[in-house]
Amino acid sequence: MTGSWAKAEAAHIGASARARAREQRLALLTAQMAGLDHEIAELVDTALTALADRRAALEADRRSRPDHRAVVAAERDLDRAQADAAARDDAVRSASRG
Repeated sequence: MTGSWAKAEAAHIGASARARAREQRLALLTAQMAGLDHEIAELVDTALTALADRRAALEADRRSRPDHRAVVAAERDLDRAQADAAARDDAVRSASRG
């Protein structure tokens, strides 16, 4: 029986073969880690830019809001005007009956 199967390099389980395989695996993992570090750095930069943009938009929205004190004062004035109008309406009704 013959075959045509071949290996790229010897796979003898000797100390030097194990060391060479370990070095190759470390080199591969180191290259993968460098690539992942680069991808992570790009993602972080993108996220930080998006966060800064969002923060700026929120600050612009906050600055463009009217001061709440003016709204509260206007609401208080409206309540007072409605109460005065109701009192005058009651006075007119009372005078009309009387």
